[in-house]
Amino acid sequence: MDISCDLDGSIPASSIFSPPIITFTPTLWGLISPAKYIDIEFEIVFGGLGVTLETTNVDQYQCLRDMLDSLMSYSGANGAGLKTHLTLDDVEPDLENLLLFNCQPMVEELTVSGLFSYDSSPTKMVAALGTRIHDGPNSWLFPELEVIKFYLADEFYGEFEMALESRYCEARTTEGTSATTRQYPRSLKEIHFHWGNSKDSEPEVKKDFLKKICALAGNPKIFWRDVLVDFDYMSA
Repeated sequence: MDISCDLDGSIPASSIFSPPIITFTPTLWGLISPAKYIDIEFEIVFGGLGVTLETTNVDQYQCLRDMLDSLMSYSGANGAGLKTHLTLDDVEPDLENLLLFNCQPMVEELTVSGLFSYDSSPTKMVAALGTRIHDGPNSWLFPELEVIKFYLADEFYGEFEMALESRYCEARTTEGTSATTRQYPRSLKEIHFHWGNSKDSEPEVKKDFLKKICALAGNPKIFWRDVLVDFDYMSA
């Protein structure tokens, strides 16, 4: 079931799932309970329910957060273990925007996509990944993050490299601990690199860059344009 909402600030996003729609609670539960994860890309796909938000003169990030919280209230015990897949496409969020999604359900997969000029770039978002928010547990943005998909031109790769170095250079083994007690973010499992939003061009594989990224991030699987990188073959 798909729902489209046009919000202009006169009502909060959370009110969409309040009376009289609350009478459909069993239906909502039936739609969202099979979810294995939650997709967020200025719409929320939660199991069999899709909610698209159109916003005017309101904080679109806060609207998404309010909507997500409302849907989580219908998810029951199943919702406690769910993770989110967050896609940022042609947007320029800063740390304050991203912190709205730094709580349950935790971000497990992050996709950064867009056709940016250097003056209109996701620089703040990339830098946020390498910024310690505070001391103590859960001190990094998206501490449960395991997969990054990066659809950007190579002028941003240096910034991404610096962010990973800051994020993981002090990290220790963290598997098996929760984000509420862990000092360092979880190790990455996969990093995917693409060249902008188009697959028409065939850029040269940046071997030295990919090797450095792999080392900085603790040897996750590295994909270049959907192909798993074989570093042994590259070294031959």
